Amino acid sequence: MIKRLLLAASVLPIVAAIVAAAALATGSTGTINRENLAQSAMTESWNINTDRLRFFNKDEVKLLVQKVTYAPGADSGWHLHPGVVLVTVANPPALTGAQVTRYVGCTSHTYSAGQSFIENGEQVPGKITNTGSVDAVLYATFIVPADAAFSDASPPAPSC
Repeated sequence: MIKRLLLAASVLPIVAAIVAAAALATGSTGTINRENLAQSAMTESWNINTDRLRFFNKDEVKLLVQKVTYAPGADSGWHLHPGVVLVTVANPPALTGAQVTRYVGCTSHTYSAGQSFIENGEQVPGKITNTGSVDAVLYATFIVPADAAFSDASPPAPSC
């Protein structure tokens, strides 16, 4: 009996820590539809410096172009992206009033239809919420190392 109590006493804190960590990670909420439009690999290294823009990669990368539709109130949950993600909020006439709020750590910025932003692997966890009254359609181009996932949904929410 004492062995069981000692075992339970030693296991309980570990289980509690795992449950607490899982509770801090946040998943998405609401309706979010993702459509992969194109995916490819760039096996060559590039060093382009033109028109005051620079693109440079040392190793193979993979690309994904994705259309992501957020219903009003939908939230991506806290996440990270390795590499670089170029995001544009679509501007079709039917989506007048589309807007998303992007949170990076404890700061936020709202983007309306026709605006763009960049996410990258050096930022703290972030999330995107549709704060408008209509669907928000985003087009995202992911450029990540060949051996990396396109997204990591495991980081905990920041404590602000």
